[in-house]
Amino acid sequence: MRLLLTSAFLIVLLNGCSSPKTTYYTLHADPIPPALAGAKNTRVMVGPVSLPEMIDQPQIVALGSDNQVQVYEYNRWAGSLKSDIGRVIAANLARDLGTSNVWNFAQSTQTNFDYQVLVDVQNLQSKSDDSVLVDVLWTIKPANAKNKPDR
Repeated sequence: MRLLLTSAFLIVLLNGCSSPKTTYYTLHADPIPPALAGAKNTRVMVGPVSLPEMIDQPQIVALGSDNQVQVYEYNRWAGSLKSDIGRVIAANLARDLGTSNVWNFAQSTQTNFDYQVLVDVQNLQSKSDDSVLVDVLWTIKPANAKNKPDR
């Protein structure tokens, strides 16, 4: 009986001291349909993507409207948030443009493009169990502008 009580006490103690389970998240894009006959041949590179340092972390960071920052230690991104944002934008553009010639800067060595979409995430705010507000600056640059000096 004493062994049983000691074992039960140890099990309760160990369960009470265990750390919370970490949950991983990723951004989702709808599947890209197969290329259509006569699809556009426009080549688009998405990225690089820039994020504020505060949210560019493995942990999910929520910026509230009252300037509070909440870091969710046990809710994490499964991969790089920058890369996921670029991947989702590239997939959405490929679907919307009807071409498979769209790729994410972070996941390709391809440098020949017709247009480059630069993405600068300014803010990412969320309300608990409600909604997410994302402020993004976009720059769409034609390929012929990639080697011109800025004035």
